[in-house]
Amino acid sequence: GAILTANPAACRMFGRSEAEICQLGRAGLVAAANPPLETSIAQNANNGQFTGEMNFVRQDGSIFPCEVSLSLFTDAYGKNLVSIIVRDVSERRKMEQELQRTYATLQIALDQSQAGIAIADTHGKITFINKVGLAIGGKKEDELAVTIDQYVSSWQLYHFDGAQLREDEVPLARAVLYGETNSLEFIVKRGDGESVVLTN
Repeated sequence: GAILTANPAACRMFGRSEAEICQLGRAGLVAAANPPLETSIAQNANNGQFTGEMNFVRQDGSIFPCEVSLSLFTDAYGKNLVSIIVRDVSERRKMEQELQRTYATLQIALDQSQAGIAIADTHGKITFINKVGLAIGGKKEDELAVTIDQYVSSWQLYHFDGAQLREDEVPLARAVLYGETNSLEFIVKRGDGESVVLTN
């Protein structure tokens, strides 16, 4: 577990000098809750590489998450060594947690709406439908259409004359494909036999 050298970026990350890092060794830098790095190295000795996440400890005692890449190699004298690349991902984790909180708040607000609301990504994949939207279509979350070409067949969308909507007539599809916002009344035929009139 001895460390032979550490670059300036590692020193800044841990808040320690190169001499301190080398003196502590790997065991002094890795948070106690993690499996020993030696275990990861031993488990990956056959392919000579390991990539994963571990928590480390700074000089002030704070614990921070890192992406770790290990590579086993042999030096010019035939000695087996390990190259360790550590990337601090604490800011990324904070952003992910903030996005999760924002999404949870947005979902609560949308579910309280009296209107059916559907959200799709830029490829047309439906990523969210609120509770009212699911009730209108008589759907469960695992029954949502996932692509534009499935909107009509999955949701059974019809004009008032009985003709089924074309894919490019569905308001959500037009918003994704052409960036248009248009108003359209159409019929949704639910699986239980009921029909619902929708106004977009």
